[in-house]
Amino acid sequence: KKTTSINQLQNLVLKGQVPQTIIRFDKAKIFGEIDHVHFNNGAALNRNGTWKHGSKTLTTKEAKFLLYHGWTIP
Repeated sequence: KKTTSINQLQNLVLKGQVPQTIIRFDKAKIFGEIDHVHFNNGAALNRNGTWKHGSKTLTTKEAKFLLYHGWTIP
């Protein structure tokens, strides 16, 4: 398990090296916000495992990818 930066993760998205359901990674920009990942169903998951908005059942592929890159799974 490692902590991958948001920029590195977003570069993996641009290269198509993430599960297809992940559309982008966003860095926290305002106080109280947490780095988060957006899924193709509109949900967004914070790095600490809480949902920013919406929710979904993570696929095995999504969960393994996020865990490997230092995310907490809900």
